[in-house]
Amino acid sequence: MERFFQIVNVTKTAQKGTKSIFDGNMVFSGDPRRAAMKAMTHLCASKKIRGKCTFTVVMAEVKLRTINGVKEAFPMFDSNGLPKMWKYDIKREKYMTPLSIELDGENIDFKYRSSIVKSHGRVVPT
Repeated sequence: MERFFQIVNVTKTAQKGTKSIFDGNMVFSGDPRRAAMKAMTHLCASKKIRGKCTFTVVMAEVKLRTINGVKEAFPMFDSNGLPKMWKYDIKREKYMTPLSIELDGENIDFKYRSSIVKSHGRVVPT
């Protein structure tokens, strides 16, 4: 079964936890870790950050439902009635020279490398 996640909160790690503006309607698929990495790519691109980019991202698991032809995301809750949320410190850095990989006869260039610096695991909303 495919899982979906939404961004709940984004803070700028390098600026002492200053809150950052984000699109809360975006939905990312995969496990919480993979969804956070996809969200990081989206955040850095939307903010037009070209070099090093570091954020603390909080993701919540959601369930997608179609109501009147429109897909909507609803939060998932655990057995205690708390939303399922995960928190990660993520950084993205630019390669000095792009990493080039051949896939199905096509060259794909990777300009950035993202990595999770710290996983806070599952968190309780505050």
